[in-house]
Amino acid sequence: MWGIPYPCSGDTIDPSIFCDFSTAVDAALTTLAEQATFVQNRPNARADRTAPGNTFAVGVATNMQLDTETFDNDGMVNLVADSSAITIQTPGLYWATMQVGGMGPFTTWTTYRLAITQNGTSRISRKFVVVLAQATPSDQSIYGVLVCQAGDVLRGQYTWTGSGGPQGMTRGSLSASFICDL
Repeated sequence: MWGIPYPCSGDTIDPSIFCDFSTAVDAALTTLAEQATFVQNRPNARADRTAPGNTFAVGVATNMQLDTETFDNDGMVNLVADSSAITIQTPGLYWATMQVGGMGPFTTWTTYRLAITQNGTSRISRKFVVVLAQATPSDQSIYGVLVCQAGDVLRGQYTWTGSGGPQGMTRGSLSASFICDL
């Protein structure tokens, strides 16, 4: 796997064999150190909704507005330019997560749907049914793996059905974590 020339039992050993062995081990350790550094610093971003005020009209898929960059080591979050997006900078497989909480209960609602969109297309979604009219659901999350290219835009969307409104949300988050190259 690493291409390390290891002397076999019975081989004639001379200094060049140990030199080649040492050089190959050093190269393998350097490669491992570089890979470990990348894994420890893999592209990773999260933005949160921390203040009340994100409202959603009934039946309308609405992007969650984010107001706080929690962490970002790859330039994926720019809340001034777009307060609802994570923009992928490094192509690869990503673990994407959306979390919401603090919804309702001032209106009669029957269902709500969370979705993570990629370039405007729903890629990960789940529909929740409200068991009791005007009940406040617990915090919910959706997550999954996405194949992403540089420039892909991820957003968290919320849709609800029922009557009255608008529905409100006091907290939420959207995150993307690099898993591996394509």
